[in-house]
Amino acid sequence: MKKSRLLALLLVMILIVSTLTGCAKKGDDAADPSTSTTPPATTDDKDKDTEDKADDTKDAVATTLADMKEDAMIGLVVKDLTALFYTSIANGAKQAVEEINKESGRNHELVICDDKGELANELANVQDLINMGCDVMIFVAMDPSSSVPAYELCLEQEDMITVIVDAPCDGSEKCDAVIVSDNYEAGRLEMEKLCDKIGGEGNVVLISDSTNPNAAIRESGAKDELKNWPKVKVLETRDIKSSVENALTAMQDLLNVYVDDGIDGVWCFSDTPAQGAVSAVQSQGYGDKIVVTGIDGNATAKQLIQDGQMYGSAAQFPNMLGYNGVYVGLNIMIGNKPKDQTTYVGVEWIDKDNVADYIDEDQ
Repeated sequence: MKKSRLLALLLVMILIVSTLTGCAKKGDDAADPSTSTTPPATTDDKDKDTEDKADDTKDAVATTLADMKEDAMIGLVVKDLTALFYTSIANGAKQAVEEINKESGRNHELVICDDKGELANELANVQDLINMGCDVMIFVAMDPSSSVPAYELCLEQEDMITVIVDAPCDGSEKCDAVIVSDNYEAGRLEMEKLCDKIGGEGNVVLISDSTNPNAAIRESGAKDELKNWPKVKVLETRDIKSSVENALTAMQDLLNVYVDDGIDGVWCFSDTPAQGAVSAVQSQGYGDKIVVTGIDGNATAKQLIQDGQMYGSAAQFPNMLGYNGVYVGLNIMIGNKPKDQTTYVGVEWIDKDNVADYIDEDQ
């Protein structure tokens, strides 16, 4: 386990489905994997700095959240708990509630609702949580525009705090807080590492998704970083609807189109298309010639990195998104609004030299 997770606590969580659309309360009977998180942060904290922030966080719990007059109900609405990324967000929220209850002596309740990939479930889950008396809604929007009806239902509740986590949707400036990974830095860092790996010169292609707001932010960071590498040429930015299969097809085509130019590196906006790009590169015999990178640091990417098929990934920490969502939401309830509406969770570069330190991350 990496050093910045030294203060992690063992999280024992249990869920039971309590509605048809997938709401579950903390404390019922089903095993859940342990998770590690660090206290709320907007930067990549390390070692002593992390320990200091942990102490500060616990002090804040004792002096502020303990002053709450009543226990709060926290609702978390996530896209699909079969995806480890969203399970990690849930794990982070669970640990935060466990810690806060232990330190403050309160009994805040966390109810998790699984949209199961359906917009109808998302709207129903939000309504269910409101009917249950939700005080803090942590909302992971399924889609920037299609999730607006569920999001606006949250905003209509004058006495409920709304915190958007992971991906802002249309009108997110109206909510109480937004907590996201530093997507610009993820895209910039990935491009920096890719350009350095190919020796500062050569041809690269970008695989992105114009329907994904985070992809656009990451691509912006990548293109700004490219200004520092005048000898690196972008042959093409290929726009796909993200999936392993679509990326595989796109990469096969790119290899055929630019067979004469020669592709030295592939920048992918996430690890999902990176997986498809790796498959195409490997199957056509370019495994030792083309460098493939991604963003997320998920389990598949970490395995590909260990196997030497993928160079690296700018890792997100979804558990910290859920963890910070709880802390920020409860603090807003008692009048402690964050200085800025948006809190950024830092990213870290993973490659073969350090991937072993990240294997235990639950993503």
